[in-house]
Amino acid sequence: MTSTIRLTARSDEVDPERAVNEAMRRLVAQMAPLGLVPADLVAMTWEARHPAAFHPGRRPIHLAAREAISGFLPPVTLRPGGPGLSVVATLAAPRPPDPRPVWNGFDAAGLARAYSARGSIADTQPIFDRWRALGDAFVAAQHRPALDLVYGPGPNERLDLFYPASATPAAPLWIFVHGGYWQAMDKRLNVHLAAGMLGAGFAVAMPDYELAPSLPLAGIVDQVRRAALFLHANAAGFGLDADEVHVAGHSAGGHLCAMLASDPATAFLRSALPVSGLFDVEPHRLLPMGRLLGMPDSASARALSPIARRPNAGCRVAAAVGANEPAEFVRQSDALAQAWGCGPALHRVDRHHFDVVDDFADGGPLHELALRLAGR
Repeated sequence: MTSTIRLTARSDEVDPERAVNEAMRRLVAQMAPLGLVPADLVAMTWEARHPAAFHPGRRPIHLAAREAISGFLPPVTLRPGGPGLSVVATLAAPRPPDPRPVWNGFDAAGLARAYSARGSIADTQPIFDRWRALGDAFVAAQHRPALDLVYGPGPNERLDLFYPASATPAAPLWIFVHGGYWQAMDKRLNVHLAAGMLGAGFAVAMPDYELAPSLPLAGIVDQVRRAALFLHANAAGFGLDADEVHVAGHSAGGHLCAMLASDPATAFLRSALPVSGLFDVEPHRLLPMGRLLGMPDSASARALSPIARRPNAGCRVAAAVGANEPAEFVRQSDALAQAWGCGPALHRVDRHHFDVVDDFADGGPLHELALRLAGR
């Protein structure tokens, strides 16, 4: 029988989203000294005065929890309680580490550390809070955004479309795909990154997609393809130039961007810029997230690995990564650039995994690279 550990965290916040996020962060802080990680979570009980307001089926609550625990949200039981939110979590007790190598000389623990973007910096929460504030201000300043356009039948198959201030009969389109290890975050957390391309005269689309494990990685790839096809098919009606569609993405979104660039169905894409992407997903199959992504074997991982594919002939491509990112993220971007023959990956100086994309909002080498790829 598997031994378990129970931990309790509490938040006095009244706002449900903030309360859930804060309680999850406090929980993770308790887990770390015990050698526990979010993948060890087995079940949770949440107690609040108005439990329905905290139901994880509500997308804002679901995203707030996943943001704090890297996507590993276990089954949640709701119960009436006092003010704020009290969380009791059941976790599988850690097993002794296995020193045997599982991939490229890494043992299981070393592989998990090598692919932990969050573990490479002190605290990600201030970054996410900053992104959210910038995103809210950005959306509020837009004069004619088309929000939550439905591109497919899934409940989260929605995208936001923003237009440049200078009206044109058919604007070139830049699609940006958000990250979150395919398990967390949504389009609104990165929406402020549209500012730079909007200022250069592009319309910008930000698609959402279902998160694993609700949908396996193959299904997420299908959804993002559907978003690109929807935008291309409806370009004339949306005031877009169907011959000038470009894509970029960050982290897991970099992987999805590269999958689009190498998909014959989206051969209309004219450029692709994956940033800090994950292009060989075999190591992720071997991590705890592998069970969430639905990759049972190496063959399924290879089919979902852009590095095993080739970009479409008409798509200009480049790769970029933060110079201060974990070595495996840098290696993956360099490996894709070499395999795809698109020149060396841009190593963004003095940037880590999360602030590497700031250029898209503020200007800088990454934004300039996107413009060059797009022929501007």
